[in-house]
Amino acid sequence: MSIKLTSFIACVFVIGGMAPFVSEAAISMSGTRLIYNEDSKETPLTIHNTDDGSIFLIRSWIDNTNGKIPFTITPPLFRIDSGQENSIRVSKADTSTLSKGKETLFWLNVMAIPPQGGQKGDKLQFTLNNKIKLIFRPSSLNNKQSVQTAYTKLKFTKRTSSIRIDNPTPYYVNIFQMKIDNVLVKEKGLTIPPLGGVEIDQTAGSKVTWSAINDFGGITKETSVNI
Repeated sequence: MSIKLTSFIACVFVIGGMAPFVSEAAISMSGTRLIYNEDSKETPLTIHNTDDGSIFLIRSWIDNTNGKIPFTITPPLFRIDSGQENSIRVSKADTSTLSKGKETLFWLNVMAIPPQGGQKGDKLQFTLNNKIKLIFRPSSLNNKQSVQTAYTKLKFTKRTSSIRIDNPTPYYVNIFQMKIDNVLVKEKGLTIPPLGGVEIDQTAGSKVTWSAINDFGGITKETSVNI
């Protein structure tokens, strides 16, 4: 599954009282997340300029909460012309300090920068930065069946004013949609960390149904549990 980044260049023309217009330029990527298996030398991500006539500079970098980045990106900065595609390659530097018993989450940033002075006329330009998950997966966890079924292992516990969701697996589980008694309570964006948990503000209900986002950005089948 690919995702599309949309970058806007607002071009203002004052011609006989005509209103300004906005032209739209798009950068698409080959994935919504990047899984880095420990045994891999590098993991690629393809970037495509789908806009008709626009040129962009693409800047990429990795960050996380503690500031330690055991990866490098090649190339970190490049030009991409209209209709062209290029790939960045994420390579590991020193992953010896990362956990071997669970996945570790980083963030891969891809910024599309329109060049200044690239078009005629006055214009207002915007850069767009898109973040996708970069997940380091230890070689001991590279088991297809375990990866595919991890989301079905979630545990739900009722509390006084919330529901606790625990993830007993060593994998990150990204919830796509969640329903309690067939009422939607959570959509995209809820991530349950490996061997950890989160709480949601919900008290009523006895049956939880949910689906997750898999390694390829696709949506899993729904699964349910009574609580």
